[in-house]
Amino acid sequence: MRLKSDNAMPLTVSLPLRSTLVAVGAGLLLLAGCTDKKPAVKTVAPLEVTVLSAQPSEESLWLESLGRAEGAEEISIQAQITGTLEKISYREGESVKKGQVLFVIDQDPYIAALESAKATVRQRSSELKQADREARRYAQLWAAKAVSRKEYDDAASAADIARASLRQAKAAQKDAEINLAYTTVTAPSDGTAGRSLVNLGALVTSGTTQLATLSQPERLRVTFTLSERDIEQSRITLNNPVRLFDPYGKEIEGKLDYVSREINSETATRTLRARILSKTDVLPGQYVHVQLEREKLKNVFRIPQQAVLQRPDGTYRVYVNVNGKALSRDVTVGTWKETDWIVLTGLKAGDEVILDNLQRIKEGSPVKATVTQPVRTEAKIPYGIRIDHSDIDKL
Repeated sequence: MRLKSDNAMPLTVSLPLRSTLVAVGAGLLLLAGCTDKKPAVKTVAPLEVTVLSAQPSEESLWLESLGRAEGAEEISIQAQITGTLEKISYREGESVKKGQVLFVIDQDPYIAALESAKATVRQRSSELKQADREARRYAQLWAAKAVSRKEYDDAASAADIARASLRQAKAAQKDAEINLAYTTVTAPSDGTAGRSLVNLGALVTSGTTQLATLSQPERLRVTFTLSERDIEQSRITLNNPVRLFDPYGKEIEGKLDYVSREINSETATRTLRARILSKTDVLPGQYVHVQLEREKLKNVFRIPQQAVLQRPDGTYRVYVNVNGKALSRDVTVGTWKETDWIVLTGLKAGDEVILDNLQRIKEGSPVKATVTQPVRTEAKIPYGIRIDHSDIDKL
């Protein structure tokens, strides 16, 4: 190929250079064609989730506590005299009848004391008879002017003194009889006698040594406490509903029969007591789960626990489906009932609360929702609490 310059001088282009120019031109044409194409956009498939349509309801706010059962007429059986325990006449933990012998304390010293008292009574009775005879004789002599007034008065006084001594001796005999009777300790009423707190051969002291406890399992009460913070400004009366559950989740019918009108300054708690109305296998001393209705909450929402997420700062949130996107909602929760949280604020009727795949959801994530209906199952012990007897000492 030959080219001409302005001065008509011919130029010669070599073959390799011509090949290079052709390649560059082709590359420019290719580049121009590529710039006309738009980059591909990567699409994310919506995450399939299950949602629950939030509906307002009225729910009871229950306060939780752990109470202890006790006999309605629990009696502490104590020794009324001092002596050595000789016999335990009942089987521990079994029912006993009123008047049934439970313990026998060494009777020999008290039998001897009674015999001595009886002898003293006989002696004082004889002395009184003699003094009365002397008084009557001196009365006759005084009437006949055979003795002085002083002798007559002394005889009458001696009879009075002998009469008083006899009354004192009879009182001592009665006291000895009572002490002897106290050596046989009987059940003051029907009930269940607990274990013996004293061993055979031990010295028991009058009015000090407790021998056992007698309770009435068929008339049980449950004593429990609630914190001042939980009660807040609520007015608790005997009409507040109460629910009792044995350690295995069985509900027991009960009713409040005592509400303390003061706060324990050391524990900041109030003491309450409920009477058990239904038949139960709960025994005195056993722990019982207690729920007390503080108030009824209106326009609140029951949301399954797994849908409510707690942040590190202690606040709570849920995800709701809004036009196919997952959006976070801050919520305020109260207590939880069975398997649900009671949500107080943050939701409105019809909100579709996301129940699953929460670990994969981010703010604004596209979701494909399937609406489900709530399933309410009555828990044996609401709130999932089960009393573990191995932890009782920690309470």
